[in-house]
Amino acid sequence: MIRKFGEPTVVGSAALTAFVVAGVAGSLAGGWLADRWQRLATIRLGYAAAIPALAVLAVAPDVAVAFGAAVVAGLALFTPFAAAVTLAVLACFPALSFAMTYRLREPRPGRASAGRSPRALPAGPR
Repeated sequence: MIRKFGEPTVVGSAALTAFVVAGVAGSLAGGWLADRWQRLATIRLGYAAAIPALAVLAVAPDVAVAFGAAVVAGLALFTPFAAAVTLAVLACFPALSFAMTYRLREPRPGRASAGRSPRALPAGPR
């Protein structure tokens, strides 16, 4: 933006900041989308949306269009991040794969773990 449009560095810094902030939002939205839909669908959606955003960014006629395209590109490029990380973990660590697939968690009082709680033990000597 600075070279192409002759804008001051503040405009380029603002565009980069907006790109990163949109990336954070995209990463959070991608995690939600991966839970709601499938992980691969989220990855495909993010990268499919990134292609036109990057194309518009490359041929933007003015600063406003380039700034908007940078925001959309940040959102789209970071959307697949959470889904890609979980797929990588599932592929590389089979033991974690089982835990992530079945969502194993710490036992919660009042559920199936009640038999193991200290309150469930008999009181007094045996």
